[in-house]
Amino acid sequence: MKYRPEIDGLRAIAVLSVLIYHAKFALASGVLISGGFLGVDIFFVISGYLITKIIVQDIRNSRFSYRDFYDRRARRILPALFAVIVASTPFAWLWMLPDQLVEYSQSIIGALFFSSNWVFLSQDSYTAEPSALKPFLHTWSLGIEEQFYILLPIILLVIVKRYSARKTLWLAVVGFVASLLFAQGIARHFPDQNFFLLTSRAWELLAGSIVAFIELDHRKDLGQSKHAPVISGIALAIIIASLLLFDESTLHPSLLTALPVLSCAALIAFSNGQHLTNKFLSGDITVKLGLISYSLYLWHFPLFAFYRLHLGEPSFVVKITLSIASIILAIISYRLIEKPFRKRELISTGHSTAILASTFMAITAFQISVVHFNGYSQRLGNVEDFISAAKAIRLQNGASADTPTDPIVALGDSHAGILSSSLKAIAAEHDRPFVQIVQDGCPLVLGVKLYTDGKLVPRCENIAQARVDAIKHFRQGVFFYSGRFALYEEGKRFAQEPGYPVLLTHRSDGKPSPQQLLVSTAETVQMFLNEGIRLVLVYPIPEMGFDVPKHFKDRFQKTPDLQLKRELNDNRLSIEKAQYLARTANVISAFDNIPDHPNLIRLKPADVLCDSTNCYAHDDEILYYYDDNHLSPQAVTKVLNSILPTLSERGWLD
Repeated sequence: MKYRPEIDGLRAIAVLSVLIYHAKFALASGVLISGGFLGVDIFFVISGYLITKIIVQDIRNSRFSYRDFYDRRARRILPALFAVIVASTPFAWLWMLPDQLVEYSQSIIGALFFSSNWVFLSQDSYTAEPSALKPFLHTWSLGIEEQFYILLPIILLVIVKRYSARKTLWLAVVGFVASLLFAQGIARHFPDQNFFLLTSRAWELLAGSIVAFIELDHRKDLGQSKHAPVISGIALAIIIASLLLFDESTLHPSLLTALPVLSCAALIAFSNGQHLTNKFLSGDITVKLGLISYSLYLWHFPLFAFYRLHLGEPSFVVKITLSIASIILAIISYRLIEKPFRKRELISTGHSTAILASTFMAITAFQISVVHFNGYSQRLGNVEDFISAAKAIRLQNGASADTPTDPIVALGDSHAGILSSSLKAIAAEHDRPFVQIVQDGCPLVLGVKLYTDGKLVPRCENIAQARVDAIKHFRQGVFFYSGRFALYEEGKRFAQEPGYPVLLTHRSDGKPSPQQLLVSTAETVQMFLNEGIRLVLVYPIPEMGFDVPKHFKDRFQKTPDLQLKRELNDNRLSIEKAQYLARTANVISAFDNIPDHPNLIRLKPADVLCDSTNCYAHDDEILYYYDDNHLSPQAVTKVLNSILPTLSERGWLD
């Protein structure tokens, strides 16, 4: 197939957009390229075009071979991927906690088997690491592409031989439309599935396939048409505008995404000519960036993720440095790894297969061992027991038709979910059933909307009535009502905590309504009480604002065993209590203003976890947190034990 330098120029735009977006370069007005994630969609269109053209040409010339096709794909994808994995794993070993290392290894296994999109889709959004701290999160797109590459040759072998060129094109159009409508249909209610699944992404690859069919079957060199300069110029302008104007609140992928995707397809079709757009895309710098785009895509994300994991959010100067380092590594990787492996005269098929297969097996074996041995927690030395014991325990919602109507109930968001394992144990001790009514990110407050990073997420509203019905069904029970209201009222995370803003508001424009939110929370509590429900109102849990297990490891891992207990007492990780009170002042005031009631008990975790000056992350026996704001099972037990006498006095556990 004839080399088209302008496609490498398009790759350069895609990879630079992704790099700038992931680096989080920002101006005073906001993120520099807020729609940089569209770079991946551009890659999808290019891949669909090139792969379809290669396969169809080989089929029609009776030279298509699965062995040859996948040999070329393996040479193209695996060597650089293996190099990045091998280079990254020592840093994961040194800097990651056991749970983090297990999650890392699961993502590597997913990348090796081209299923990392499924791996990341399955990971819980609260107990898993934030996206920016997952070094191989970006390999989800490789999973999508390779799944497409597995299916495409099989489908094309059938339809190209059986149907006319016209019908083949229309079948591709039908697949495009079906996939796009599927994506639009689930975009609002199932955003994670929509983002990660091939069924929602196939239309982007098929957009490129359609261009390939038009070129092959209709013999049209659209780049030479008199309209090509205008069409390609408009297409490039739409892509650039989309990169600047799209953001996290944009439904994606969706019908709106079709605008840049179809523009990319048009650019491929019409940029193959001697006009301004072609000359821009075929420029020396853009082509060279396009040639290293795959290696640059692979290298940049681990560099930023490991820096953020170990040292926090990088400064502007560090972001520039990491970006340059990514480009340098990409150049080295392209010249020393990618190019040699693509040339069969340098590395024969037999040698390539042997090298890649042995490397694949070695990497896979090690990553499986990490998962099997729970992240080799013995790496942590004398702090191993503290960190291993602080592991999150999460239960699933659910109750059967014959569940008694007087259970002990955890009600709220993930801050209620962390109470569940201890509450279940308490319920068992008193021969009571236990029920969990929990949704991460959704405390039960009626009449509010959930926004994540400015994007409306309707899940809280969607489940509100079902939760109310469940509460009324179990109205004879004892409800522990908890939520991270200090986050939701303003949408701002605490201190250095990573992650997107999460806001609950009454406003349809996504702006905070803190007073209304807290009034509605108090009214929701009052509604429970008026219904005769016995309620334990859990006041805000102190947020640390830093990853407690990581900081604990960094501070105490090298402390001699004989000195450890003294150091744990003398140098406790903590925040000032004044910070906690400032952060939660409005929530505490709203809770305090709820009138006393016979069916209301107030549980204040700060009374257990704080003294008059500080709120602590641990004592000399246990860690209080498994991240920066969720209590460890041991800390939950400590907090709940403080209220058991009151529950017994009122007869709520009988």
